Amino acid sequence: LSGSDFDEKIDLGQASPWARAKRRLPWILLAVVGEIFSGRIIKDFSSALQTIVALSFFIPVLMDMGGNVGTQSAAIIVRGLATGEIKTASIAKNILREAAVGMILGAFNGLLVAAMTYFWQGEVILGVVVGIAMAFNLTLAAILGTFMPLLWHKLGHDPAVASGPLVTTVLDILGLFVYFSTATCILKL
Repeated sequence: LSGSDFDEKIDLGQASPWARAKRRLPWILLAVVGEIFSGRIIKDFSSALQTIVALSFFIPVLMDMGGNVGTQSAAIIVRGLATGEIKTASIAKNILREAAVGMILGAFNGLLVAAMTYFWQGEVILGVVVGIAMAFNLTLAAILGTFMPLLWHKLGHDPAVASGPLVTTVLDILGLFVYFSTATCILKL
């Protein structure tokens, strides 16, 4: 689904590796820039990480799960747009429906990761931080993964563009910010 260029159409069966790479490169470069910004967010919260090193242990699971839910939501929307099951006239309805899915997934996964954090680290408050961040991140992921393809489609572009690097990069940035902000507030860092 990702790697599409909404301005250039090529025959994927005949296109050279160079033509295929050129078509995908802008989105990958955008992702690189976004992920560098994610690193900046980690740097900005480095004092929190230095105070409680265990916060760093949960970055991969939070980022990965956000990306999973976001790309699932985007794929469902792209497929629904392609089959006609989903109409852009009902953007708010689609976003609210997927937000509810994100909340349910976030609640289940948030409780699971909170319990695992407690058993692994022995600190209830750290489990609360990770669980809340997971719940917020998955809800945000479902919303963003739904909104971006709908927006691209409404603007007359190929909605598959939003389902890859763009969704996951934005989710990484927002997910890190949510996680460290939650930790800073709850742990008084």
